[in-house]
Amino acid sequence: MIAVRILNESQSIREIINVFDKETHMPLGSGTKLFYHLLPQKIIRVDILELLNVE
Repeated sequence: MIAVRILNESQSIREIINVFDKETHMPLGSGTKLFYHLLPQKIIRVDILELLNVE
């Protein structure tokens, strides 16, 4: 699951999303769209007081 990888890996969000796209055989960019869709749904939680850098 992508959320677990973010918590357990030292990779950037962009790197994890790219691996997600490859593993699921989805077009590149699909993981990014999914990530930004899950944020307002509160499925992925982030500290809004800190700058979100996907790189």
